[in-house]
Amino acid sequence: MILQSILSFILSLLAVFLPVIIVLFLKGPFKLFLYLSPLFQLLLAVIAYYAYPIFYNKHDSWGWILFYSVITSASLVLFFILITSAIKGIRKILYESTNNAILERLRLLFYLVYFITIPHLVFALIYAFWGIVSKAENITLFESIYFSYSLIYSLPVSKTIDDYRSIITDENSIQLLYMVHVVISKAFEIVVLAFVASRFIDYIKPTQED
Repeated sequence: MILQSILSFILSLLAVFLPVIIVLFLKGPFKLFLYLSPLFQLLLAVIAYYAYPIFYNKHDSWGWILFYSVITSASLVLFFILITSAIKGIRKILYESTNNAILERLRLLFYLVYFITIPHLVFALIYAFWGIVSKAENITLFESIYFSYSLIYSLPVSKTIDDYRSIITDENSIQLLYMVHVVISKAFEIVVLAFVASRFIDYIKPTQED
């Protein structure tokens, strides 16, 4: 029992602080594991629970603290990935040229689609994570992505997604998350997409004039 409690405690800490460990101790290409850390964090939290379920069943609040801490940490990592991907994309557009007009247009078109979709894909994962601690009904990955888009663009939703929304949006943490989602997605649309679109228009202008 002592070994189980120690193992569970170590796994819990690892689940919460895995991103910090990756950033501080992994070098070079191994830092790319940061992009997968949210999924590993959730997996480690589940393993920590099953390593010593008696403790978490007896002290229910500790179980919730574990999962809330892990999902908060994983959400912060996803926010970090979202912001840094935008910065890296803009740097590539500004400072890296292929010296090929066709490739430049294709690359800008790719970034245009990428920046339209990436905020909602990231928040779809975050909503799915928070749905776990909200005891919401499990939904498919596609439904989670559609749910993320529907919050911003008022798309019609099925009964399953509507029930899911009514459950998870009752929590204050999800309401705050929704506000952040709106701000970030609109910032991407106004700033990032406008920048990429303007560069794309600059590249297609010569063709139109010819």
